[in-house]
Amino acid sequence: NRKVHLDKEIIDYTASFGATQVKKEDKVEDIIDRADKALYEAKKAGKNRVVIKA
Repeated sequence: NRKVHLDKEIIDYTASFGATQVKKEDKVEDIIDRADKALYEAKKAGKNRVVIKA
């Protein structure tokens, strides 16, 4: 967890990311689908995660 001080407010935030390797033969839909699945896997695993799908 991180905190950002913005004016007089303190904002707590977390971040989860999903990424994928792009292959020459991939269709755009396949790339987006893999990255989306990686993101949801990261969210399911908890906060502050990065998941990469090949």
